[in-house]
Amino acid sequence: MEFRLTVFAFVQLANQFMLRRFLRARLTAKGYSGLGTSTSFDSTLESKVKQFQTSAGLTSDGIVGMNTWRKLG
Repeated sequence: MEFRLTVFAFVQLANQFMLRRFLRARLTAKGYSGLGTSTSFDSTLESKVKQFQTSAGLTSDGIVGMNTWRKLG
């Protein structure tokens, strides 16, 4: 079986990569340090997201939905 990356799939992957980088940048700007330079949604990033959600009065589920993005600014 041959694997081919369609343009749509490539754009989706690129968008996910950019969103994770932006998420790390926003959390760092809000004072959440120690995120490192990983480009994946690793356990450190999930932990910082949950900490942020708790401090922002959101449900601490680690899911970065619309409410989390709004609070991140």
